[in-house]
Amino acid sequence: MIFTVLVKLVLLPLSAKQQKSMVKMQQVQPKLKELQDKYKNDPQKMQQEQMKLYKEHNVSPAGGCLPMLIQMPILLCLYQVISYPLTFMLQMSASESWSLAMQYAADMLGKSKNFNSAAQIVAATKSGLIDFELFKGFDLSLVPWQGLAKPNILWIIPIFAGLTTFLSSYITMNTSGTKKAEKKEDEKPKRVLNPEDTKQGNNGDQAQAMNKSMMYFMPFFTGWIAFSYSAALGFYWGLSNILSILQQMYLNNKYGEKFKEEVKAVEDEKEKARKERRKLKQKRK
Repeated sequence: MIFTVLVKLVLLPLSAKQQKSMVKMQQVQPKLKELQDKYKNDPQKMQQEQMKLYKEHNVSPAGGCLPMLIQMPILLCLYQVISYPLTFMLQMSASESWSLAMQYAADMLGKSKNFNSAAQIVAATKSGLIDFELFKGFDLSLVPWQGLAKPNILWIIPIFAGLTTFLSSYITMNTSGTKKAEKKEDEKPKRVLNPEDTKQGNNGDQAQAMNKSMMYFMPFFTGWIAFSYSAALGFYWGLSNILSILQQMYLNNKYGEKFKEEVKAVEDEKEKARKERRKLKQKRK
C-alpha cells in the first residue's frame, strides 16, 4: 500500500499533465466538431486546422500516454520482486537463496514449472523471514486462479482490479469528451448523400469505437493478469486505480472551470481579430 502511494506521488507531475490535457481536450471538443463538419471533404485541411487549434490552446492529443506506459515496467518489476523475495527483498546471493529454498521446499523440485520462484516464496514464508499476508486468508504471494473448481477468497482481488479499471476508464472517457461526442452523433439523423462523405466520417467513428472497445477490453485484461499472477499485482493495480480515480475527480474539478475560461478567452481574442480584419477590408473597399 505504501509502495502504491509512493509510485503515485512520483508520477503525480506526469498524471497532472495528462489530466490537464484531457480537460483541455474536453473544452475544445465543440471546436473540433465544427472543424470536422466544415472540412469533412478535405481531410488534409481538417488535420491542419486541428493541429492549429491544438497549438492555439496548448493541447497535446498524446499527452495521456506516458503515465500509462510507465506503469508497465513498474508492474514487471513488482512481479519480479514478489516472485523472487529472497533475491530482491532480502538481497541474498544465488547460493544463499538456493540453499534456503532447498531447506524448506525440496519436495517441490520437479513438480513446479517455475521451481525457483515457488521455492523462494515458500522458503521465505516458512522460515518466517517475510509475511505475505495482508490479513488472514489474503496471502498476496499466491495466485488467485486455481481453476473453476477451486474458488477462493483471493478472487476478490482480480474482480476488484477489473472493476476499478473499468471505472477509471469510464471517468477518463467522460473527461476527454468521447462519450458526449458519441451521444451527439447518435442524436443526429443520418443521411448518406455521398459515399465519400461516409468514408471521411468513418475516421472519427473508428477512433470512438476504439476508445469504447478499450474501455471494455482493459478490465478483462487486468482481471486476467490479476488472476494469473501473484495477488500482489492485482492488489497494487486495484489500489492504484482507486488513487487514480480520486486524483482524476480532484483535478477535473480544479482545472475544469479554469480551462473553460482560458478557451473562451482565446476564442474571444480570435473573434476580435476576425472583426478587425473585416473592418480593414471594408475600409480598403
